[in-house]
Amino acid sequence: MKKRVVYFGFDDKHQKIIDYLYRRHGWEPVFFCCPEKMRTYAKERYPGAVFQDEMEIRRACFDYSRIAPPVPVDAKIIEALSKYESNCLNLLEDTTGWNFSFAERLQYYYDLLKYWNTLIHRLKPDLFLETMWPHTVTSYTLYLLCKHFYSIDVLFVDPMPLLNGHFHVIGNSLEDLSTPFRQSYESDVAFEMGPAGREYLAW
Repeated sequence: MKKRVVYFGFDDKHQKIIDYLYRRHGWEPVFFCCPEKMRTYAKERYPGAVFQDEMEIRRACFDYSRIAPPVPVDAKIIEALSKYESNCLNLLEDTTGWNFSFAERLQYYYDLLKYWNTLIHRLKPDLFLETMWPHTVTSYTLYLLCKHFYSIDVLFVDPMPLLNGHFHVIGNSLEDLSTPFRQSYESDVAFEMGPAGREYLAW
């Protein structure tokens, strides 16, 4: 099924995954928020996509040049995300705990929401995809808008390995990391354990 995808946190070792999803499933990258070293790849392979260096976002350098004009957040968004606001403010990295005032933190939070709100309105993504939990304030604010306001699908790789191996779950809710497991447990379809699971239980 074709989708317009926002890729967050992907680097050069993930390029084959991006290409495979595009080729096999029609998951078209429309926005990359990735390390600077991914810029050349993104520009050459997906020239229609917008690229944003993740560190620039963390430094509050918001480039609207390819997604302008900005779309400010309104009272509905602020109210819908209000119960998560303190989480965002706590995620702001501060070397001493006193580098940023509360007003500065709050302004940065609103600036992030405005940037991501603009991206959603202008690029109209169907999916937000991240290589791990949305754990920084930059990715968490995008997650909140997608998941809890616009109902845009979210997928992320749970970085916790399973069965003493390189097995990872694909999650879609930070508020309930058990969602992928419950779907299988509550299903009427018979579940057959694979060799890795049997080996782990026998260990």
